[in-house]
Amino acid sequence: MRERAEEARHRENASFSQRTVQDELRKKHPRFRGQSISDWAPEDSSAFKVPQQGSDDHVVALVLLWSAWAGEGAPDGRWWRNQLDRARTERAAELRGRTTAVEQPVGGLCAETLVTVGALNLEVHRTVTAPQDDSAPSPPDLTPYLARTHDADLRAALEPALAGGPSVLVMLTGDSSTGKTRALYEALLALAPNQPLLRPATAEDLLDLLRSDRITSGTVLWLNESQRFLFGDDGERAAAALRRLLERRLGVVAVGTLWTDPYWHELTRPATIGHDQSRALLTAPATRRIPVRGALSDRERADWAELARLQGDRRLYEALAAGTGDGRVVQHLSGGPEMLTAYMEGPDGHFTPVEHALITAALDARHLGHTESLPETVLADAADGALHPHQRPADPDWARKALEALSTGERADGSRTDVRRSLTALTAVRPRSGAPARYEPTDYLDQRIRELRDSRNATPALWQALTDHTTAPDTLFGLAQSADRHALYRQAVLLWRKAVRLGHPWASSELCGRLALCELGDHDAFLWIAEHADLSDAHAVAHLIDTLTRAGRHEALSVLLQREPASRVDLTIAATVGALITVLRDCDEDDAADALCTRVAVDVPAADTGAWLLELQKAGAHEAVTVLLGRDPVSSADITSPAGVLELLTALHHAGADEDVWALLARRPEESADLTNPRAVARLIGKLLATGAGEAAHALSRRAARYSPLVDPAALADLLQALKQAGADTEIVTLSRRAGAEAEFGDRMGDVGVLVDALQRVGADEDAAVLSHRAAAYVNPAFPDDVADLLEQFRRSGQSAATAVLLSRRPEACADLSWPQATAALLGALHDADETEAVAALLDRRPEVKSELRDAYGVAVLAQVLEDLGAHEAMTTLNRRVVAEADIEFVTLLLDGLSEYGADEATADLAVHAATGVETTDAAAVAVLLRLLRTIGADEAVAVLSSRAEDRGAAAIEARRFGREANGENARPWGWRDLPPPP
Repeated sequence: MRERAEEARHRENASFSQRTVQDELRKKHPRFRGQSISDWAPEDSSAFKVPQQGSDDHVVALVLLWSAWAGEGAPDGRWWRNQLDRARTERAAELRGRTTAVEQPVGGLCAETLVTVGALNLEVHRTVTAPQDDSAPSPPDLTPYLARTHDADLRAALEPALAGGPSVLVMLTGDSSTGKTRALYEALLALAPNQPLLRPATAEDLLDLLRSDRITSGTVLWLNESQRFLFGDDGERAAAALRRLLERRLGVVAVGTLWTDPYWHELTRPATIGHDQSRALLTAPATRRIPVRGALSDRERADWAELARLQGDRRLYEALAAGTGDGRVVQHLSGGPEMLTAYMEGPDGHFTPVEHALITAALDARHLGHTESLPETVLADAADGALHPHQRPADPDWARKALEALSTGERADGSRTDVRRSLTALTAVRPRSGAPARYEPTDYLDQRIRELRDSRNATPALWQALTDHTTAPDTLFGLAQSADRHALYRQAVLLWRKAVRLGHPWASSELCGRLALCELGDHDAFLWIAEHADLSDAHAVAHLIDTLTRAGRHEALSVLLQREPASRVDLTIAATVGALITVLRDCDEDDAADALCTRVAVDVPAADTGAWLLELQKAGAHEAVTVLLGRDPVSSADITSPAGVLELLTALHHAGADEDVWALLARRPEESADLTNPRAVARLIGKLLATGAGEAAHALSRRAARYSPLVDPAALADLLQALKQAGADTEIVTLSRRAGAEAEFGDRMGDVGVLVDALQRVGADEDAAVLSHRAAAYVNPAFPDDVADLLEQFRRSGQSAATAVLLSRRPEACADLSWPQATAALLGALHDADETEAVAALLDRRPEVKSELRDAYGVAVLAQVLEDLGAHEAMTTLNRRVVAEADIEFVTLLLDGLSEYGADEATADLAVHAATGVETTDAAAVAVLLRLLRTIGADEAVAVLSSRAEDRGAAAIEARRFGREANGENARPWGWRDLPPPP
């Protein structure tokens, strides 16, 4: 390339000296050294030096420059980065006299591998072992492994990236102790036992790795318990950086695990504050979510028994026997159920009162939102406050000794706190050697106690300990949100206030909102917020300005604006900065809005200007648009990004910058666009057509039809529609055949129907039938939501053969009935398919008894379907369960859902049971339920409940304003001035 560029420059009588190249590249890369040219592309090829880590951007910039001078199309930056990774590992192997790259250093440090680290160090649970004779040999740490449905999905997701294809993040989700980490270990042991393995400990560690450019092609990134890496500000930054890495580099494998509830749901729920980047990562095309079910199917239990017989491992027999009732077999290998039983015995059972109090404090802190490991100070203060004075130890070192016993399994007198000398109630965690230990409750105990113990039972001592000792802003914010949900408004205000002082960007607006809503803050309170609010997050600042405006706190708003947030917010996400510009204009702060627009125009990277130009145009900032266009965004645009090119083309078109549009098209993005995200490619094809660049659209269509990854059915449907719009008939045939025969499903079964519809719309009926048949044979019949989606899609698209295949697998007999909304969907789909016997068989399995009472609206959907099917007894049983087992807030949410869905009979039935059965100790919650009962016209229920609640109306009004105390009593009137001084 150097030689071709030099020849082209000489033909044009232009200079091609090392100094010329250096000067040209330093316009965008000030640190570029001319000597690098002699190192990387010497006249004598034997003098070639492999570029060092961290120099990839300079190498790609040099290649782009030379290709432009040679008059060639822009090269694929990802391909070049991949070649650099290969060159570095090959050179390292050569220097060490090795033939493989898997043992080579990564980033200058000795690389670990799965084999060298081992299963236990990767947090695979050691199998518990029943007591045996001392003379008997110790069994292996792990039992023989039984592959299940998710294992095949996992290997299929990993193999393309391990072969050098598009990078992937595989996330296994499910309950605790279901085998998620073991599944990752077994898959990588089979596929990549000696690949370089990186395993950061915290979000900060992960961010450092991503910034250091140590994660190269062929690297495995181990992110077990991924909530450690995705919560908080560092988690958001790490998620954004990881998503960029997966998009721009080939051959990287990242693997992780998350509990479905609460972590996956919380991180992917659209309305959740503070998880934008984590949500974008977890829902990105490069991410594959694979659910791991908690219970074994009948077939899997039979396979387990056969494995136990063949291997002669009695631990497998014991686990199978213990899990016969509910299918939860895997959990018994780690000893989780035994640990739960030991804890539920209470104090003076397996655990002493002190130990039990410490474990309870750790569990309750987790349930309240303390996601980090817990220091001794928090656990000691909380446990001490919960103990009866007669139970408090005299030893001043009591907490350390008890925590050591709980985390090691052995007390000072030699007696045991663990289960079968394997599973401990707490795990000690140290950020570095010699540091004080922090503690985490064992996963199984943590998750199961969430279902059995109401987090409102957390003691006042725990709340006080968390408020006194917590210093991480994100943890404080999460605890404040939890306190607010529990109507502990005073505690929430204290926690938000501390989070504000420590720089949490969202704490200010949440604090302001609660004070305004309950009229708890005076003039000084809002001024304090305005003076101390963090101004780094544009979205949070916009929300705070809006909250102060709606509260009528104009003086506080003036103080906030005097701090010039426009000059202080981070310019990271165009959409959030655009929202702030809009809010400033709505407040008639045009000067501040203009200043922010000017900052954007001058300071944002020129290589990523499309989204910023669109936001400036939306704000009417014509001068700023002119300034940004003057920075020549076209020449520095990343033409490998379809979304970026689309945004820039759109912005240039809106600006009337036709010459820039054609200059961008002249760089031929259709040849370099990354095909990882077919949806973004589809949109770019449409934009190219609208711009009049038909040839470019067809060129991109040809590449996309042949080479787009087939991992996202819905995105492939968008791409087919774009090809139809482009009139690319040959490409439609190519992509349709690929999609029908090879499209991957993963956890996207709900999108299969979208692709089937798209195939039928482009006339690919045979391919639609092939895809439907594959999906029917692939779906796990134990997953009722997936089966229901497919049945509905097949019915709508006329895929009778695929429907027959799916029904022959008898989903009604093996569906997991723990998810009420999924069960309701399956019942409805079977009913719509006229499968009367299957509906009856599913109802005979009593979903009203087996459904978990976690999601009120999911339960409402199930109750409605039971009513529609005429299963009145089952519906009544479900309502009675809810009143008996759930709290009053859950009952209220369920009643509201039933009313909203029009389930009149179920609504009336629940109203009667609620009025006679709910607890009435929480006056505020009773008031909310009474109001809902009046709204739906349940007058008799109102009369009964009002009588039971002893006319708590005035107390309820007061409770709604001032909240509750941590001891459960209604709070006395209080305000900002009654709080202790800010720390």
